[in-house]
Amino acid sequence: MIDLTKDYPLQTESRSVIRFQDCDPLRHLNNAKYFDYFFNAREDQVTQLYGIHPGDIFKRFGAGWVVYQHHIA
Repeated sequence: MIDLTKDYPLQTESRSVIRFQDCDPLRHLNNAKYFDYFFNAREDQVTQLYGIHPGDIFKRFGAGWVVYQHHIA
């Protein structure tokens, strides 16, 4: 599962295509949709960068994790 010899990134970033229907008439991304994009990016990063599939964690250990801090810029 986790390779202890590998250096994993401590900070990540993602880019997303913002969909027209998720914006208001002034082309601002809806706040609720913003968090959808954020959570989807986090799920993709965990799988791609760390090789962890959230569903596997739940099945294998009967547990999950909680994000206790994030920075949105």
